[in-house]
Amino acid sequence: PHNTLPVGTELELPDGYIWVKINDIPKAKKNVNWRQKHRLIWEQNFGEIPEGYLVIFKDGNRRNFDLNNLECISKQVNLQLARKHLRYEDAELTETGIVIAKVMCAVQEQKGRNR
Repeated sequence: PHNTLPVGTELELPDGYIWVKINDIPKAKKNVNWRQKHRLIWEQNFGEIPEGYLVIFKDGNRRNFDLNNLECISKQVNLQLARKHLRYEDAELTETGIVIAKVMCAVQEQKGRNR
């Protein structure tokens, strides 16, 4: 059809994430034909993102696709980053926040084992 976008097309959605068209399978689910650009970049460089993990932008800038700005973290660590306000516009501070969140997750896990 005349309104079909070619593979390789990039679109920015209202939430600020960039999506890349990777397939052209008719009537397929969105995640079959489209992928978030930062996830594609991560997987091209480091391999598949494990189940229960996601890739974040350390500086919060969803247009900064530099590998040094991307980090693959567990959903549990991501939750601690949000709850404890450990995300910053400064990537180095966010890296420190990630370490703190990982320690908090390890402590919670250890407490759960001791019950």
